[in-house]
Amino acid sequence: MTVEIKRFLVKISILTALIALIGFVIFYFFLEDHYRLLYVFLLLFIYVFTASTQSYLIKHIHSDFRRFTALHSVINLSRLLVFVIIIVVYLIFRKEDGLFFVIVTLALYFIYSVFGTFQLSHISRK
Repeated sequence: MTVEIKRFLVKISILTALIALIGFVIFYFFLEDHYRLLYVFLLLFIYVFTASTQSYLIKHIHSDFRRFTALHSVINLSRLLVFVIIIVVYLIFRKEDGLFFVIVTLALYFIYSVFGTFQLSHISRK
């Protein structure tokens, strides 16, 4: 494991802890009726999924530019597809609180995507 990957894993772990803390405060004080234990597992899944895919990208960031660009596109598309599948499956079984689940899932997707993009941009400049 390279130093870049280790640094990324530390940063994404800190980000996940901050998201968990902020989520706890929001749901405990403001949206208590909408809290689902599933959100904890969703956060952990997204953390592991993003950490593994981003680590793979970081491993190949200094390879051929065309190959990296194609790999980055495939991984981002795959990541989006996984999130859409999660949302659709949830909505099939739990329509009554689907709006909050979609909002939480898309917010996490956005946060981790932006974070991953900034990290890749920072690493590629080195």
